[in-house]
Amino acid sequence: MTGAALSLYDPVADRDWDTLVESSCNGTFLHTRRFLAYHGSRFVDRSMLLHDGRGHLVGVIATAEDPHDPTTVVSHPGISYGGIVHDGSLRGERLIEVLDLVVRQLSDMGYRRFRYKTIPWIYHRHLACDDSYALFRLQGRRSRCELTTTVDLGHPGKPSHGRRTGLQLASRAGVHVYFGWEHIAEFWQVLEASLAERYGAVPTHSLAEINHIHDLFPQETGLLAARVGTDMVAGALLFTTTTVLHTQYIASTEKGRAASALDPIINQAVDIARERGCRFFDFGTSNTDQGRGLNQSLYEFKLSFGAGGAVHEEFEVSLPSHTWP
Repeated sequence: MTGAALSLYDPVADRDWDTLVESSCNGTFLHTRRFLAYHGSRFVDRSMLLHDGRGHLVGVIATAEDPHDPTTVVSHPGISYGGIVHDGSLRGERLIEVLDLVVRQLSDMGYRRFRYKTIPWIYHRHLACDDSYALFRLQGRRSRCELTTTVDLGHPGKPSHGRRTGLQLASRAGVHVYFGWEHIAEFWQVLEASLAERYGAVPTHSLAEINHIHDLFPQETGLLAARVGTDMVAGALLFTTTTVLHTQYIASTEKGRAASALDPIINQAVDIARERGCRFFDFGTSNTDQGRGLNQSLYEFKLSFGAGGAVHEEFEVSLPSHTWP
Protein backbone atom coordinates (compact mmCIF):
# COMPACT_ATOMS: atom_id res chain seq x y z
CA MET A 1 0.00 0.00 0.00
CA THR A 2 2.37 2.65 -1.28
CA GLY A 3 2.38 5.87 0.71
CA ALA A 4 0.26 4.55 3.59
CA ALA A 5 0.70 6.55 6.79
CA LEU A 6 -0.14 5.38 10.31
CA SER A 7 -0.74 7.99 13.00
CA LEU A 8 -1.66 7.84 16.66
CA TYR A 9 -5.19 8.84 17.64
CA ASP A 10 -5.86 12.51 18.27
CA PRO A 11 -9.30 13.68 19.52
CA VAL A 12 -9.42 16.27 16.73
CA ALA A 13 -10.03 13.32 14.38
CA ASP A 14 -13.16 12.12 16.21
CA ARG A 15 -15.60 13.28 13.54
CA ASP A 16 -13.60 11.75 10.69
CA TRP A 17 -13.17 8.54 12.70
CA ASP A 18 -16.91 8.15 13.31
CA THR A 19 -17.77 9.02 9.70
CA LEU A 20 -15.46 6.26 8.52
CA VAL A 21 -16.96 3.73 10.96
CA GLU A 22 -20.49 4.56 9.81
CA SER A 23 -19.62 3.99 6.14
CA SER A 24 -17.18 1.10 6.67
CA CYS A 25 -17.51 -2.50 5.54
CA ASN A 26 -17.18 -3.93 9.05
CA GLY A 27 -17.58 -1.35 11.82
CA THR A 28 -20.37 -0.98 14.40
CA PHE A 29 -21.37 1.77 16.79
CA LEU A 30 -19.12 0.15 19.42
CA HIS A 31 -16.12 1.26 17.33
CA THR A 32 -17.12 4.94 17.28
CA ARG A 33 -15.34 7.49 19.42
CA ARG A 34 -18.77 8.47 20.77
CA PHE A 35 -19.11 5.00 22.27
CA LEU A 36 -15.48 4.53 23.33
CA ALA A 37 -15.54 7.90 25.11
CA TYR A 38 -17.92 6.60 27.79
CA HIS A 39 -14.89 4.78 29.27
CA GLY A 40 -13.37 8.16 30.07
CA SER A 41 -9.79 7.78 31.34
CA ARG A 42 -10.22 4.14 32.35
CA PHE A 43 -7.80 3.02 29.63
CA VAL A 44 -4.50 4.33 28.25
CA ASP A 45 -5.52 4.91 24.64
CA ARG A 46 -3.24 3.69 21.86
CA SER A 47 -5.64 3.92 18.91
CA MET A 48 -4.39 4.59 15.39
CA LEU A 49 -5.57 5.98 12.08
CA LEU A 50 -4.46 4.92 8.60
CA HIS A 51 -4.37 7.33 5.65
CA ASP A 52 -3.66 6.33 2.08
CA GLY A 53 -1.11 8.00 -0.21
CA ARG A 54 -3.59 10.76 -1.06
CA GLY A 55 -4.19 11.58 2.60
CA HIS A 56 -7.65 9.96 2.76
CA LEU A 57 -8.63 8.19 5.98
CA VAL A 58 -9.17 4.54 5.01
CA GLY A 59 -8.93 2.66 8.33
CA VAL A 60 -8.94 2.99 12.11
CA ILE A 61 -8.09 0.64 14.94
CA ALA A 62 -9.25 1.22 18.52
CA THR A 63 -6.53 -0.01 20.89
CA ALA A 64 -5.53 0.58 24.49
CA GLU A 65 -3.15 -0.80 27.07
CA ASP A 66 -4.28 -3.91 28.87
CA PRO A 67 -5.21 -2.50 32.31
CA HIS A 68 -3.72 -5.64 33.92
CA ASP A 69 -0.51 -5.73 31.86
CA PRO A 70 1.11 -2.46 30.74
CA THR A 71 3.39 -4.35 28.32
CA THR A 72 0.38 -5.43 26.23
CA VAL A 73 -1.96 -3.52 23.90
CA VAL A 74 -5.46 -4.84 23.16
CA SER A 75 -7.92 -3.98 20.41
CA HIS A 76 -9.95 -3.05 22.48
CA PRO A 77 -10.15 -3.94 26.22
CA GLY A 78 -13.40 -2.00 26.64
CA ILE A 79 -15.51 -3.63 23.89
CA SER A 80 -16.49 -7.16 22.92
CA TYR A 81 -14.56 -7.07 19.65
CA GLY A 82 -11.93 -4.78 18.18
CA GLY A 83 -10.20 -5.12 14.85
CA ILE A 84 -9.27 -2.80 12.02
CA VAL A 85 -12.34 -0.97 10.71
CA HIS A 86 -11.88 0.13 7.12
CA ASP A 87 -13.56 1.39 3.98
CA GLY A 88 -13.24 -1.91 2.11
CA SER A 89 -9.90 -1.14 0.49
CA LEU A 90 -7.71 -3.12 2.92
CA ARG A 91 -7.73 -6.60 1.44
CA GLY A 92 -5.17 -9.40 1.21
CA GLU A 93 -1.57 -8.18 1.09
CA ARG A 94 -2.67 -4.60 1.82
CA LEU A 95 -4.05 -5.61 5.20
CA ILE A 96 -0.95 -7.67 5.98
CA GLU A 97 1.10 -4.52 5.31
CA VAL A 98 -1.16 -2.40 7.51
CA LEU A 99 -1.09 -4.83 10.43
CA ASP A 100 2.68 -5.05 10.09
CA LEU A 101 2.80 -1.25 10.41
CA VAL A 102 0.66 -1.48 13.56
CA VAL A 103 2.92 -4.16 15.02
CA ARG A 104 6.06 -2.13 14.30
CA GLN A 105 4.52 1.03 15.76
CA LEU A 106 3.61 -0.73 19.00
CA SER A 107 7.07 -2.30 19.18
CA ASP A 108 8.69 1.11 18.72
CA MET A 109 6.56 2.33 21.63
CA GLY A 110 8.06 -0.38 23.84
CA TYR A 111 5.19 -2.87 24.01
CA ARG A 112 5.80 -6.61 23.98
CA ARG A 113 2.46 -8.11 23.00
CA PHE A 114 -0.50 -7.17 20.84
CA ARG A 115 -3.85 -8.87 21.38
CA TYR A 116 -6.24 -8.42 18.48
CA LYS A 117 -9.95 -9.23 18.82
CA THR A 118 -11.44 -9.80 15.38
CA ILE A 119 -14.86 -8.47 14.45
CA PRO A 120 -17.11 -11.56 14.11
CA TRP A 121 -18.14 -11.89 10.49
CA ILE A 122 -21.85 -11.65 11.36
CA TYR A 123 -21.26 -7.92 12.00
CA HIS A 124 -19.68 -7.28 8.59
CA ARG A 125 -21.70 -5.34 6.04
CA HIS A 126 -19.41 -6.87 3.44
CA LEU A 127 -17.24 -9.85 4.35
CA ALA A 128 -13.83 -8.70 5.59
CA CYS A 129 -12.04 -11.56 7.34
CA ASP A 130 -8.69 -10.73 5.74
CA ASP A 131 -7.34 -9.70 9.15
CA SER A 132 -7.48 -13.29 10.44
CA TYR A 133 -5.35 -14.34 7.47
CA ALA A 134 -3.00 -11.40 7.99
CA LEU A 135 -2.49 -12.36 11.64
CA PHE A 136 -1.66 -15.91 10.56
CA ARG A 137 0.94 -14.51 8.17
CA LEU A 138 2.37 -12.35 10.99
CA GLN A 139 2.68 -15.47 13.17
CA GLY A 140 -0.17 -14.49 15.45
CA ARG A 141 -1.35 -17.15 17.89
CA ARG A 142 -5.08 -17.66 18.47
CA SER A 143 -5.35 -16.95 22.20
CA ARG A 144 -9.13 -16.94 22.59
CA CYS A 145 -12.07 -18.54 20.81
CA GLU A 146 -15.60 -18.29 22.18
CA LEU A 147 -18.90 -19.61 20.86
CA THR A 148 -21.71 -17.15 20.30
CA THR A 149 -25.19 -18.40 19.49
CA THR A 150 -26.80 -16.81 16.45
CA VAL A 151 -30.04 -17.15 14.50
CA ASP A 152 -29.60 -16.69 10.75
CA LEU A 153 -32.84 -14.82 10.04
CA GLY A 154 -32.76 -15.76 6.37
CA HIS A 155 -32.33 -19.45 7.11
CA PRO A 156 -33.35 -20.04 10.74
CA GLY A 157 -33.31 -23.43 12.37
CA LYS A 158 -36.51 -24.89 13.74
CA PRO A 159 -37.18 -23.99 17.39
CA SER A 160 -37.39 -26.97 19.69
CA HIS A 161 -40.62 -28.38 21.07
CA GLY A 162 -39.65 -26.92 24.44
CA ARG A 163 -39.64 -23.40 23.02
CA ARG A 164 -43.14 -23.80 21.58
CA THR A 165 -44.30 -25.20 24.91
CA GLY A 166 -42.63 -22.28 26.68
CA LEU A 167 -44.65 -19.75 24.68
CA GLN A 168 -47.85 -21.54 25.64
CA LEU A 169 -46.83 -21.63 29.31
CA ALA A 170 -45.96 -17.92 29.29
CA SER A 171 -49.35 -17.11 27.80
CA ARG A 172 -51.18 -19.13 30.45
CA ALA A 173 -49.10 -17.49 33.20
CA GLY A 174 -50.15 -14.03 32.00
CA VAL A 175 -46.72 -12.85 30.84
CA HIS A 176 -46.85 -9.54 28.96
CA VAL A 177 -43.84 -8.12 27.10
CA TYR A 178 -43.15 -4.40 26.81
CA PHE A 179 -40.59 -2.52 24.71
CA GLY A 180 -39.34 0.65 26.34
CA TRP A 181 -36.37 2.13 28.17
CA GLU A 182 -38.55 3.30 31.06
CA HIS A 183 -38.24 -0.20 32.56
CA ILE A 184 -34.43 -0.12 32.75
CA ALA A 185 -34.01 0.53 36.49
CA GLU A 186 -36.25 -2.39 37.44
CA PHE A 187 -34.59 -4.64 34.90
CA TRP A 188 -31.16 -3.73 36.28
CA GLN A 189 -32.25 -4.96 39.71
CA VAL A 190 -33.35 -8.26 38.15
CA LEU A 191 -30.08 -8.50 36.20
CA GLU A 192 -27.83 -7.78 39.18
CA ALA A 193 -29.68 -10.27 41.38
CA SER A 194 -29.62 -12.97 38.69
CA LEU A 195 -25.89 -12.60 37.92
CA ALA A 196 -24.99 -12.60 41.62
CA GLU A 197 -27.14 -15.64 42.40
CA ARG A 198 -26.26 -17.80 39.39
CA TYR A 199 -22.68 -16.81 38.55
CA GLY A 200 -21.34 -14.68 41.40
CA ALA A 201 -20.87 -11.90 38.86
CA VAL A 202 -21.89 -8.28 38.22
CA PRO A 203 -22.88 -6.54 34.96
CA THR A 204 -20.00 -5.14 32.93
CA HIS A 205 -21.77 -1.77 32.88
CA SER A 206 -23.29 0.15 35.76
CA LEU A 207 -26.86 1.41 35.47
CA ALA A 208 -25.51 4.96 35.05
CA GLU A 209 -23.20 3.82 32.24
CA ILE A 210 -25.89 1.94 30.36
CA ASN A 211 -28.22 4.94 30.64
CA HIS A 212 -25.43 7.14 29.27
CA ILE A 213 -24.89 4.76 26.33
CA HIS A 214 -28.63 4.82 25.63
CA ASP A 215 -28.59 8.63 25.66
CA LEU A 216 -25.80 8.54 23.06
CA PHE A 217 -27.37 5.75 20.95
CA PRO A 218 -31.15 5.72 21.51
CA GLN A 219 -31.84 3.92 18.21
CA GLU A 220 -29.17 1.26 18.71
CA THR A 221 -30.08 0.35 22.30
CA GLY A 222 -33.42 -0.92 23.57
CA LEU A 223 -35.08 -2.95 26.28
CA LEU A 224 -37.69 -5.71 26.26
CA ALA A 225 -39.25 -6.34 29.67
CA ALA A 226 -41.69 -9.05 30.75
CA ARG A 227 -44.17 -8.65 33.56
CA VAL A 228 -46.68 -10.85 35.33
CA GLY A 229 -49.15 -8.36 36.71
CA THR A 230 -46.98 -5.52 38.00
CA ASP A 231 -43.96 -7.71 38.74
CA MET A 232 -40.91 -7.47 36.46
CA VAL A 233 -39.94 -11.11 35.85
CA ALA A 234 -37.51 -11.00 32.90
CA GLY A 235 -35.87 -8.74 30.36
CA ALA A 236 -33.37 -8.42 27.54
CA LEU A 237 -31.21 -5.39 26.74
CA LEU A 238 -30.66 -5.16 22.99
CA PHE A 239 -27.82 -3.66 20.94
CA THR A 240 -28.65 -3.20 17.24
CA THR A 241 -26.08 -2.85 14.47
CA THR A 242 -26.61 -2.83 10.71
CA THR A 243 -26.54 -6.62 10.47
CA VAL A 244 -27.11 -7.93 14.01
CA LEU A 245 -29.55 -7.52 16.86
CA HIS A 246 -27.65 -8.73 19.92
CA THR A 247 -28.82 -9.45 23.47
CA GLN A 248 -26.22 -7.57 25.50
CA TYR A 249 -27.88 -8.64 28.76
CA ILE A 250 -30.64 -11.12 29.45
CA ALA A 251 -32.03 -12.16 32.83
CA SER A 252 -35.10 -13.48 34.63
CA THR A 253 -36.31 -14.01 38.18
CA GLU A 254 -37.27 -17.39 39.62
CA LYS A 255 -40.89 -16.47 38.94
CA GLY A 256 -39.97 -15.54 35.38
CA ARG A 257 -38.21 -18.86 34.81
CA ALA A 258 -41.23 -20.74 36.12
CA ALA A 259 -43.43 -18.81 33.69
CA SER A 260 -41.03 -19.23 30.71
CA ALA A 261 -40.99 -15.44 30.42
CA LEU A 262 -37.87 -15.42 28.24
CA ASP A 263 -39.65 -17.28 25.44
CA PRO A 264 -41.99 -14.44 24.43
CA ILE A 265 -39.14 -11.94 24.97
CA ILE A 266 -36.88 -13.77 22.51
CA ASN A 267 -39.79 -14.27 20.12
CA GLN A 268 -40.44 -10.51 20.06
CA ALA A 269 -36.72 -9.69 19.83
CA VAL A 270 -36.42 -11.84 16.71
CA ASP A 271 -39.41 -10.01 15.23
CA ILE A 272 -37.73 -6.65 15.97
CA ALA A 273 -34.52 -7.86 14.31
CA ARG A 274 -36.45 -8.74 11.15
CA GLU A 275 -38.33 -5.42 11.19
CA ARG A 276 -35.00 -3.56 11.37
CA GLY A 277 -33.58 -5.47 8.43
CA CYS A 278 -30.94 -7.35 10.42
CA ARG A 279 -29.45 -10.54 9.00
CA PHE A 280 -28.80 -12.15 12.38
CA PHE A 281 -30.14 -12.34 15.91
CA ASP A 282 -27.32 -13.03 18.36
CA PHE A 283 -27.53 -14.30 21.96
CA GLY A 284 -23.88 -13.77 22.80
CA THR A 285 -21.28 -16.18 24.14
CA SER A 286 -21.64 -18.98 26.69
CA ASN A 287 -18.01 -19.39 27.68
CA THR A 288 -15.61 -19.05 30.57
CA ASP A 289 -11.81 -18.84 30.74
CA GLN A 290 -11.24 -17.29 27.28
CA GLY A 291 -13.31 -20.01 25.63
CA ARG A 292 -11.65 -22.98 27.33
CA GLY A 293 -14.88 -23.64 29.23
CA LEU A 294 -18.39 -23.89 27.78
CA ASN A 295 -21.67 -23.63 29.70
CA GLN A 296 -23.25 -26.44 27.71
CA SER A 297 -26.74 -26.13 29.22
CA LEU A 298 -26.86 -22.38 28.50
CA TYR A 299 -25.52 -22.95 24.99
CA GLU A 300 -28.14 -25.62 24.28
CA PHE A 301 -30.89 -23.35 25.63
CA LYS A 302 -29.88 -20.68 23.12
CA LEU A 303 -29.59 -23.23 20.31
CA SER A 304 -33.16 -24.35 21.01
CA PHE A 305 -34.46 -21.10 19.47
CA GLY A 306 -33.25 -22.22 16.04
CA ALA A 307 -29.75 -20.79 16.43
CA GLY A 308 -26.31 -22.03 15.43
CA GLY A 309 -22.74 -21.31 16.47
CA ALA A 310 -20.44 -18.49 15.37
CA VAL A 311 -17.16 -17.49 17.01
CA HIS A 312 -15.40 -14.57 18.66
CA GLU A 313 -11.64 -14.89 18.14
CA GLU A 314 -8.59 -13.18 19.56
CA PHE A 315 -5.01 -13.42 18.28
CA GLU A 316 -1.83 -12.57 20.15
CA VAL A 317 1.24 -11.29 18.32
CA SER A 318 4.64 -11.16 20.04
CA LEU A 319 6.22 -7.84 19.09
CA PRO A 320 9.78 -7.46 17.80
CA SER A 321 12.10 -6.98 20.75
CA HIS A 322 14.80 -4.71 19.35
CA THR A 323 13.42 -1.62 21.10
CA TRP A 324 12.55 -3.15 24.46
CA PRO A 325 14.21 -1.55 27.47
